[in-house]
Amino acid sequence: MVNPFQIVAERLRDLGFFDFFIPWVMTSALLYALLRKSKIFGDDAIVINSVLSISVSFFTWGFIVLAGGGGIGAALSKFVTEIVLIGIGFLFIVLIAGIFIPDLKDFLSTLPNKGATFLIIALVIGVTLMIGSGLFNLGSAIYNLLSAFGKVPGGDAGLLIVAILILVLLLIIISIVR
Repeated sequence: MVNPFQIVAERLRDLGFFDFFIPWVMTSALLYALLRKSKIFGDDAIVINSVLSISVSFFTWGFIVLAGGGGIGAALSKFVTEIVLIGIGFLFIVLIAGIFIPDLKDFLSTLPNKGATFLIIALVIGVTLMIGSGLFNLGSAIYNLLSAFGKVPGGDAGLLIVAILILVLLLIIISIVR
């Protein structure tokens, strides 16, 4: 038997709620927050920030829908769900660490370069989530790029090995730059 929540979710999907409205609201809210935080137009530019964030969000998601990329709702839904699950995982890690380290906040503040380390960890986790969720399909892009240059010995297996080597090389470069 189909439950009422599934019916509502399917109707909202049919109306474009997940492919346009929710991403539009998220984009608008993020742009407004960035404009307000940066104070580019001054401290009291609430109207300018609002109109600009709403307009840019309509242009962005209107272009995506009109250009034929309207199926972004599923990818964003998967991405946000994975971020929430990773956040819950980190919460449990902090709770367990709090059991073994009584003064966890002071312990973390004594670590050297904690800001840079946190930023690098957050970037790696974010990029991994984007690639893993399919929001940013790096493997397909590398495969298409390599196959455009011609045949590789071994066919698709050879292309896969070359793509993996390129990804490993990128990881090595990122770790060296760090």
